Amino acid sequence: MKWMVLAGVALAVMGCSSANEMSDSIGTDPAEAVASEAGAQDIADPAAPAGEERTVEVKNEAITFSYSWPAPAQAIEGLNAELEARADAAKAEYLGYAENAKADAETGDYTFMPHSYDAGWEVAADISDFLSLGGGRSTYTGGAHGNSDYDSLLWDKTAADLIEPVDLFTSPTSFRQAVREFYCSRLMDARAERIGKEMVRGTDIYESCPELSELAIVMVSENGETFDRIDMIAAPYVAGSYAEGSYTVEMPVDSAVRYAVKPEYKDAFAPASSAAQ
Repeated sequence: MKWMVLAGVALAVMGCSSANEMSDSIGTDPAEAVASEAGAQDIADPAAPAGEERTVEVKNEAITFSYSWPAPAQAIEGLNAELEARADAAKAEYLGYAENAKADAETGDYTFMPHSYDAGWEVAADISDFLSLGGGRSTYTGGAHGNSDYDSLLWDKTAADLIEPVDLFTSPTSFRQAVREFYCSRLMDARAERIGKEMVRGTDIYESCPELSELAIVMVSENGETFDRIDMIAAPYVAGSYAEGSYTVEMPVDSAVRYAVKPEYKDAFAPASSAAQ
């Protein structure tokens, strides 16, 4: 899954000591990004054929840019339009950054490091009433290292509109109460495994636990019929130092989660008989 793949990128770049090494880690070779004498051209960007992933791409002297989303999202007119708009906005913003940085480098007579932007969405759940996407983004804008972050999208097929994952629950407070103890406990375990128990010993589990509003909340279906898992993803810096990378906690839909779901959405969640207890 894209958000899991990019979670690995954050860990891969921990040992980078130069911009060149960072570019290698995120899949952009500055040497390859430099245009030929004739000048690099933007990659052609036709609409993807039905049933294929849609990718908006640009590669020139200033930047390697990619923004993609899967066929099921492309097939939904309203969602596809939203993603096209997001891709266009990101392309305009980051091409502008890169071109300005390149011009500044030429004026200041210093080496310009080509920028990169790689964002993508993947299907986390495609069930009768909802399409859930998990997204990851990795960027490099010429500094000592790049950055990664994560997001989610939830399309309500009945309402033909985007909703927030927390809107599936009776209130943000009820959702928080249903998942926070599990999330904070598993996050602390993950941090202890990654950086050593001695580094987290004595740390207050709740004071050091990020708020849910700081996380990407991804509704997941493993059974292909209902939501049976919730992925809670903390980008680098959110739950620990940059060097620790990102943290993903996978929470099964248990009785506490089901209890917090709005009545009209309970059928979209794993039944109590199969939900993890």
